[in-house]
Amino acid sequence: MTAPWRLFEQAVASFLKALDPSATVIWNAHVPDHHHGRRRQRDVLIRTKACGHFALEILVSCKRYERALHTTDIEHFHGELSSSTAQMGVIYSHSGFNALALDKAKALGIKCCRLYNDQPPDIPDAIFLPAYLAIPTLQLVALGPVCEWGIETWEDVFSQRASETEESVAERWSQMLEKAMRHPERSTGSPPLLPQPRLLRTELVDPTGRRPAAMVGVQLRWLYYSGKQTAYRVNGSYELTSRHFAGSQFGPVIDTVNPPGPGWDPISPEDAARVRTGMVCSFGNDAAAICQSLLESRGSTPVVGTAEYLPRQPVDPS
Repeated sequence: MTAPWRLFEQAVASFLKALDPSATVIWNAHVPDHHHGRRRQRDVLIRTKACGHFALEILVSCKRYERALHTTDIEHFHGELSSSTAQMGVIYSHSGFNALALDKAKALGIKCCRLYNDQPPDIPDAIFLPAYLAIPTLQLVALGPVCEWGIETWEDVFSQRASETEESVAERWSQMLEKAMRHPERSTGSPPLLPQPRLLRTELVDPTGRRPAAMVGVQLRWLYYSGKQTAYRVNGSYELTSRHFAGSQFGPVIDTVNPPGPGWDPISPEDAARVRTGMVCSFGNDAAAICQSLLESRGSTPVVGTAEYLPRQPVDPS
């Protein structure tokens, strides 16, 4: 069985090689000591060219400790670096660094790094981009004298002709929802990142002119969620001294059977309206499928009331 510290060294070497395929990355290198000439073991040695022109050698030390590194560890590595021919030194620590160790490393020009392998980010201010989920909910409302049309259920409304078109109300709503969900209405200034509620109105027109125009609408609202930090996964390297991350981040998984899933926390519409940065995910925004589901599940609902629709019944944050 391979020791954990050896696996850690190999993981660091593999990542660095993938980061720059043109570089020569040597794991478990044995090279002469700069002071006495005898060969010494080095965890990882990188030979590359800065700007593709200037030769550069980098010494990398990998510490698979169950504790954060402290100043003595930095000083020890500084001694290793001075006895090598490398122009740069890098330490990868499995358990991080304490504050004094980071200060010491920065003063000595040593780079301090963490390697993430499908792990949740524990330094969110530096490499964490929050993710948000918006799930549409619909409510059908009668806004005009629909009762004078002899309409009893929403299925009757769906089959009526929308104003100034040859489309049915169902076809018209499908188009309006498609546009509203894919291109949310934005206000001027600094608009919210997440989509906001909208009322989509459709006028019913009697071709014979015998009945007064009536208005029906779809109230489009959203259920909002933010991703739990523990549900994110990060793969890559974070350099603490310059606060630079190289790699990839994956947001929480959406449970398509019972959305949103355990990786999400509900947030209020007021909090959602204040969100300005992050990644936005959506679920259940297939307008045609929503209209069909409305017709199948709510078509028999009397028009005198309202008909609501929640895609796959997600948890209401209220």
